[in-house]
Amino acid sequence: MQVKALLTSVSDMPAVEKISGPEWSSLTRSDNYHIFWLKHGQGLLSIDLQRHIVSTGMIFCIAPGQVFKLDPTISLGGYHVAFNRSFLGNGRERILRALNELSRSTGPMAACLESSQDAELQETFDMMIAECASRDAYTCEILQGMLLVLVSYLLGCTAAAAPPCVSRESRIVCAFMEQIENNFCSRKRVSDYASELFVSPGYLSEVVRRISGYPASHHIRQRILLEARRHAISTNSSARQVADKLGFADSSTFSKFFKTFSGDNFSRFRATGGEI
Repeated sequence: MQVKALLTSVSDMPAVEKISGPEWSSLTRSDNYHIFWLKHGQGLLSIDLQRHIVSTGMIFCIAPGQVFKLDPTISLGGYHVAFNRSFLGNGRERILRALNELSRSTGPMAACLESSQDAELQETFDMMIAECASRDAYTCEILQGMLLVLVSYLLGCTAAAAPPCVSRESRIVCAFMEQIENNFCSRKRVSDYASELFVSPGYLSEVVRRISGYPASHHIRQRILLEARRHAISTNSSARQVADKLGFADSSTFSKFFKTFSGDNFSRFRATGGEI
């Protein structure tokens, strides 16, 4: 299975470009963050098998590990930037957490920009493109500042970014979801997470169900299943190899898990491309 690699390997500098066509119409999996801003046009955005119609004025974020493609239905124009986790520098965990949450939200967000802000955002992108081309002694520091401005615009335009975890229960659920993201390959039981959060498994499941509508075990299974689906549509790894990557004891246990919770077997799911 061929998966696009263009602009998906970013080392010490972000990659910034104007988009003007079907550059992203093939499946892409990246280890970096991607931010798209559509200035005009319309398209169909697929992120981890979920489809969204995107159009003029929309901003959306892709997080590391997500599989996506953007098919234009009306000629697209706008901007795109890709950057790795370390480029923003130390002490930016809150911003990265907000970007991760935004990328897992229900879909792309319509930009809530005044005309002056729209002009400022476009100027920021254009300046980043020019700075990437110049590569002088302070390019890295300048791009860091511009990228923080860009991310601030993005987070400011969306209500879904970093929803507040005010109550104790909300904070527990937020911490639980973050721990799943970091440990789903090695921790598959509710008790594994409960011990890290200094609560009982029963209490954790109750709190998570009350706030999210689903028990804690559901979220763990769904994250594992999501990663399995990503491997199925974006790599040539066998079921045995995927089972090993996801921490299963053997391929038969993984295959049973996949069939039980996805309703399809791994090979058939791959053959259909998840109907993406």
